Amino acid sequence: MKKIIVILILAFLINQAGADQGRAGAQFLKIFPGVFGPSLGGASSTLNNSSEVVFWNPAGLNDINKTSFFMSHAEYFAGIKYENIAFTLPLSYGVLSFHGTGLLSGNIRETTLEEPDGTGDFFHANDYAFGVAYGMKMTNKFSMGVSAKVLFLSVDKVSAKGFAFDAGAKYKSGLPGNLIFAFTIKNFGPNINYNGEGLQDLTRKTENEFEEEDVKFEYIAEDFPLPLSFSFAISGEIPISENQNIGIALENWQVLDLKEIYRLGVTWNYGDLFYVSGGNANLIRMFNPNISDRDVNGSMKSWCVGAGVNLGMIFNKSFWVKYAWEEHEYFNGINRIGIDVGI
Repeated sequence: MKKIIVILILAFLINQAGADQGRAGAQFLKIFPGVFGPSLGGASSTLNNSSEVVFWNPAGLNDINKTSFFMSHAEYFAGIKYENIAFTLPLSYGVLSFHGTGLLSGNIRETTLEEPDGTGDFFHANDYAFGVAYGMKMTNKFSMGVSAKVLFLSVDKVSAKGFAFDAGAKYKSGLPGNLIFAFTIKNFGPNINYNGEGLQDLTRKTENEFEEEDVKFEYIAEDFPLPLSFSFAISGEIPISENQNIGIALENWQVLDLKEIYRLGVTWNYGDLFYVSGGNANLIRMFNPNISDRDVNGSMKSWCVGAGVNLGMIFNKSFWVKYAWEEHEYFNGINRIGIDVGI
């Protein structure tokens, strides 16, 4: 309990320290990763027992007891694709996981003021995060996990590089209903900025038209912070039968550039065969449908649903195929599909 209190205090101080830094960059780090987590409305720090938990709470890695591979794909807005991949390896002491995330724009037509219909050229705006995570059980009830990741952001001829850390803890209370508490700190790292050829240009040395020498100059981009976040979650289970149970999770999420958000997720599990899940990613909006966008600080996520089936049960294996749908206030819903294979 002392460890829990210390980490909670640390998380609070870090969150408060960044509260006035302004809008964060690297916004792709705030997109829901995976498939099962989004189907719960993002309330996924405690109930998630698949390899994708590395993206939500690295402490949850300790619930994985077999080598596994996870991959997901999402069709995001405007033809943008969002990809996640993770490989998890249980060790003698702890669990190791390698993971990656990519937000891929595809071809974007280049336009200018002189050629608003397009220059004939195309460019890309791609963001990546690659990392390694490790989880370890401190006691039979308390586990912790950390994740380190490198970030690569690019827009046409400019790019930015950085690194960040995630940390989490999970406490199984042993109380009736399998009550679990969890908390995370995500995207803790130094500010980064863009640089590259796109910020460079040439200007004449003087106004003399006979002067041939041009001077090369470069704009200095302003640093921007990462979307540092802190979450606290609690979950429990309601047994229905020997093979069935209902899991319920409530999560409080605070991030650098958004107002406080509450998430709720519910899942019905039928053993290791299939599950059906649903949730809401913004309870404040759910209970106040007429609330202004300013009052929720631009958080447009809403209802989420999903399901998964273990096709490998036929062969006494683990081969989950999962699907999730996520509603948004002004855009079309997001479809996600993924697989989670136990090796």
